[in-house]
Amino acid sequence: MKKDFGILLGTFALVIIGVLIMVSQPFENDEPEKVTTANTEPVSEPPAKQQPEVKEYNATWSDDYKGYISEINKVEIENKTLRVYFKFTNNSPHQYSNMVEWGKAVVNKKQIDANFIGSEDVGGEHLNDTEREGFVEYYADSLEDLEELTEVRITWHMLNDDQFEKKEYDVTLPLK
Repeated sequence: MKKDFGILLGTFALVIIGVLIMVSQPFENDEPEKVTTANTEPVSEPPAKQQPEVKEYNATWSDDYKGYISEINKVEIENKTLRVYFKFTNNSPHQYSNMVEWGKAVVNKKQIDANFIGSEDVGGEHLNDTEREGFVEYYADSLEDLEELTEVRITWHMLNDDQFEKKEYDVTLPLK
């Protein structure tokens, strides 16, 4: 019985190997199919993607709150993205927590939340005698939200961790 099972299993294995060899080799009379078409036109390259236009505005705003200096020096608009460039310098003896990446922007009467993930790490905890700079991004729902802007309003807040004080910022920047 075991001998019959072994012969049956060996025969089956040989058949499988033979089928695999036949399938992997092309037949002698196999020719590739010829495809013909009428009225063909030369294929043209798709147009190269254009880089999105970046509108850049210089901004000059600053505030000194008890030795903590906040500055905005540039605003950029690219597609549906508004970027505001900040610089924060803590010359005070206190530690501050800046919540700029959780702020808001107002453009054409529409409020847009800051995008924490797309922004650079400019906010957060600022120890004394430190400096941070970078941008915060705000994503608009549509391109029309950022068209023909004459000004942008930015709001955020900051906490003095040592004194338990809160400072609210509400800045309107003219875009020229």
